[in-house]
Amino acid sequence: MFMAGLAAGGLALRAVPGRPLRGAAVCEGLLALLALGMAAAVPALLNQGLALHPLWRRSFFYGAMAAAGVLSGAQFALASHLWRSERPDVQRAAGGLEAADHLGAALGAIVFAIPLLPALGFAGAFLAIFALKAAGLPICAWPRR
Repeated sequence: MFMAGLAAGGLALRAVPGRPLRGAAVCEGLLALLALGMAAAVPALLNQGLALHPLWRRSFFYGAMAAAGVLSGAQFALASHLWRSERPDVQRAAGGLEAADHLGAALGAIVFAIPLLPALGFAGAFLAIFALKAAGLPICAWPRR
């Protein structure tokens, strides 16, 4: 679901709006809110005493993963536009952005999945993601030149 959302988010922003940095900030803020919502919802959804049908639980997780994918795909398209405007050589711009994306994914997996998820649990890990995404908002809002 995440990967399908990633593709949908990227396709939705084929024509980048006039203010890609503002769009990136909106995506960053929505991803932060999604992480905060997941921090609140996951413990309740995993609570065995809560009489939710497994289909509802799965649907919630699939929907959340699709939403995260759409927002991340849109953010990647916006970042690509910004990166390309700084580096007109398309091959270098695409290669640099792809390398940065894979490096970020690898570091995220190593830092979050291995030590933080077992140490903090689901809710704590989502709160850490919320803090990281919220910290990115001022970077997106920082005036350029």
